[in-house]
Amino acid sequence: MKGFKKLTAGFLGVVMALGVCGFTALAEGDTSTGIDSMEELTTALGGEAETLEIAGDINVTGMVSISRDVVINGNDHKLTFTGSDISGKGGGQNSFIQITGDVDVKINGLTIDGKNSVRHCINVFGNGEDTKVALDKVTMKNGGKIEDINRYGYGLVVNSADVTIKNVTTEENCGGINVDTAGGKKSTLTIESATIKESNSVKIENQNDETVDTEIEAKIEGGTFDGEVLIDTKNKTNVRLEITGGEFKDEVYVAEDEDESAKNIKITGGTFATDVENYLAEDLHLVKIDGEYVVMDENEYDEYLDNQRDSGRHSYSLKEGKTERDDEEEEPVVTPEPEEEEGPFSDVGKDNPNYDAIVEVYEKGWMAGIADGVFAPNGTLTRGMAVTILWNRAGQPEPASVAPFLDVTSDAWYAKAVAWAYENGITSGYGDTYGPDDFLTTEQFTRMNDIANGRTPEVYVGGAPYATRGWVAGLLVME
Repeated sequence: MKGFKKLTAGFLGVVMALGVCGFTALAEGDTSTGIDSMEELTTALGGEAETLEIAGDINVTGMVSISRDVVINGNDHKLTFTGSDISGKGGGQNSFIQITGDVDVKINGLTIDGKNSVRHCINVFGNGEDTKVALDKVTMKNGGKIEDINRYGYGLVVNSADVTIKNVTTEENCGGINVDTAGGKKSTLTIESATIKESNSVKIENQNDETVDTEIEAKIEGGTFDGEVLIDTKNKTNVRLEITGGEFKDEVYVAEDEDESAKNIKITGGTFATDVENYLAEDLHLVKIDGEYVVMDENEYDEYLDNQRDSGRHSYSLKEGKTERDDEEEEPVVTPEPEEEEGPFSDVGKDNPNYDAIVEVYEKGWMAGIADGVFAPNGTLTRGMAVTILWNRAGQPEPASVAPFLDVTSDAWYAKAVAWAYENGITSGYGDTYGPDDFLTTEQFTRMNDIANGRTPEVYVGGAPYATRGWVAGLLVME
């Protein structure tokens, strides 16, 4: 390569760490191209080119140190650590790529593979807001999962820096993202989009003493997070996380949560595996749909209500002749305009073809409404509702034992009905689960009803439409 000059004294330490001595850097220029070896990468990082273009996969035997402004375009190539394995805590290689100082660094289109021999794939140890790092289309592999130190290892570590990530993925035994203020100055993390496949997806912690005035501001705008998103700090008042979107498949919480600590997390959007109501911003709604908690603003919530009315679907539960909801905060109560003709339910007028049947099953105690004065005749029947209706009609007999299904707890409103129906061969589950919230078709309920009445059901065909509550009422009174 042409135009080399001697490396600066500050960069010689990096070269020696790489086992490469006596190299010279590129002459000043805007771009270094054609980089496809460790030696060329080391030389380019020690030079002054504003942009580095990676031209091939590179094996690296030591830490890659970045301490100046630079843009690294990986061009979908890979950096692979091929140095010595870590022998134990504090031994061997610490971080594959380490970014330090008052710098502005951008890394695009690069895969970083620690080969299970580095503690962190990328470690940013900066000087607060003066250290800016942006990662786009970066994949991190095999970092932070080494025996004896994997509790401390991550794909990305942010210490006293301002970091933005977009289209970042961790995979293949790679830790998640850790944000701290070990450098003693403010840390800022913005996740625009990411796929984090780690049990500890994002951990935010302020390990400084409470007397140290440091801050952490983190924002998650989108992405998929398989593991926990956790704030675990000694000084909670200076740590804030805002979530405006994303899919969270595990808990989102503040460790040792107290009433005051809830303000550390503010949620304005996203889909969650667990109830995050304590962290929900004002004037928003949390709705449970198909087992997930979805955050909705007022417009989204109104549209959701309209769709519920149109489809007739709901997730309310019928409990032993009483009106009850699974979770009072999860689903809306749909209250249509009252009919001119008064009856037990405001949404069932005399013009409803199942009006008489609905009144009859209600008066007999076989079926109840889903809320005060609301029957939801077009609501779709669930497996839990179906066995409860048949159990009510049978006089609510006491089952011999509890239901043998993992998803039917003894305190569930349908527990005795499921146990009774199972003992009498009216229904069965899916192996060790029952699926009480699954919808039932007209054919499936007819077969259950036949068995409950001592009749041999017809051969199962399949393809029938879902059963509605109004249709079930009509079937029952025809017996």
